[in-house]
Amino acid sequence: MKINSILLSFLLIFGLFSSQFASAQQMQVSASIDTTAAQVGDALWLKLTAQVPAGMAVTFPRIFADSTYAAVFDSISFKMDTVRNGNQIQVSQLLQVLAEKDGNHNLPALKFLLNSGQRTDTLESFPFTIFVANQADTTKMYKPEVKPLDTPMNLKEFLERFGPLIVGGLIVLGLVIGLIYYIRKRKQAPKPLPRKAIIPPHIVALNALEKIKAEKPWIEGNLKQYYSDITDIVKKYTENRYNIAVMEMTTDETLH
Repeated sequence: MKINSILLSFLLIFGLFSSQFASAQQMQVSASIDTTAAQVGDALWLKLTAQVPAGMAVTFPRIFADSTYAAVFDSISFKMDTVRNGNQIQVSQLLQVLAEKDGNHNLPALKFLLNSGQRTDTLESFPFTIFVANQADTTKMYKPEVKPLDTPMNLKEFLERFGPLIVGGLIVLGLVIGLIYYIRKRKQAPKPLPRKAIIPPHIVALNALEKIKAEKPWIEGNLKQYYSDITDIVKKYTENRYNIAVMEMTTDETLH
């Protein structure tokens, strides 16, 4: 009997816990902002959302009753939206706020009241952080001058922008033309003719006499040709040795 009582108590506690856990699982709330970095004067959207079982009433937090939110934002407008999904509904409140205070702000969690008719539950959203920059400081930042695309470029701007490229291109072009001219000139240059070896006049004369000696024309009775060849050898030697034109002279003229 005692064991049955303990088991029954355990089942009741487990059922109650499971019911509360399931109920908690069906109810969710959140608070988010469309950006975490803004400037003073920017209009931002703050979204509060509650997902609860159908038929449950949702009381949204009064964010401007919180001194932290009231110091950072100013309300502009808001709108409500409800979406049903089976036995669940999602109720959203979209607030447009104005960032008024610069700095890094840690915004606290917001409390939602959920009333089922039998009881009221309180759920909190997660806190979040937003950085608001001073607009006066951002205007002092350097901004490069941006000219319209249709603004004509004057000569000074053209030379400053393209001058180094033009000069570099002309230098490269000049080097290429010079190289081509040098290669063509080198190919067209006539090759020097090989110099013939100059044989001294006395060697020429001695070689000619050796040839006559080997042929022995006197043996065949060609004495006239023999003497004529000897005379020509002497004349050629004299002409080449002393630069005297004796080849056209007679033998008597040569001797005198």
